[in-house]
Amino acid sequence: MFKPSLGTQRHHQQCAAAGRSVFLRSFTNKGAPRLTSLLSTDVRTPRALKIIELENWAMDSWEPIQLLLSPVVATLRFINCSFEFEVPEGRILMTPLPEQLFALELENCFAEGQLIFERLPLTLRRVSIMSSGIEAVFTHGLPSSLKSFALGNLYGDQSIDISAEMLPESLEEPTLVGCDQLESLPPRLRVLRMSEYGRQLPTLPDTLEALELDNRRHDVVQYPDRLRSLSLSWNPVMAPPWLPTSGPFF
Repeated sequence: MFKPSLGTQRHHQQCAAAGRSVFLRSFTNKGAPRLTSLLSTDVRTPRALKIIELENWAMDSWEPIQLLLSPVVATLRFINCSFEFEVPEGRILMTPLPEQLFALELENCFAEGQLIFERLPLTLRRVSIMSSGIEAVFTHGLPSSLKSFALGNLYGDQSIDISAEMLPESLEEPTLVGCDQLESLPPRLRVLRMSEYGRQLPTLPDTLEALELDNRRHDVVQYPDRLRSLSLSWNPVMAPPWLPTSGPFF
């Protein structure tokens, strides 16, 4: 049986007092409840909401989500949610999004089909989709305002479709898990995190200050002089790659 969390039970009081954030979390031992069942009868959303977090919900359309999205929402976060839209060819449209959205995050979510992100708001600074069984498609690329971008499968057993052309020059902190190949990297990177990358790394920009490589399968042959933090790991089942013998640390 669905039992709303304390955050859900006090939703009206919190919104009336602050009018800025709403956190809806469900607990159940029979699968995630439908978000529609709560929003159709319980929620009257203030128009000044800035942060929305949904945890442990099943969603069969974008409509119940849209009920929560005030025009000024800055952060939209999904945790352990499933997107079960009945749509042609399994293409789930994640739209429309608030025009002033600053951060979009999907953590450990699942989708029965592709998640289609069309024109993302130009205000976006952070996009993070680290989930299991989700294929994200950005039909119009990523906004030029983006600073932080994370994309990948939590278990590293599924490749992601991303290319160098999709990464905007403004990007400073990408996290990519399961990327097949990148011909180049954005010129302003400060932090680069990559896992399950099976090819030679492209040239690292001079702006890079931190590098994290997990289960890397090729040697790193060049480090920028500004690099201050380095983390390297490899899959012990495979033969380890050679450590570098030159660079700012040697």
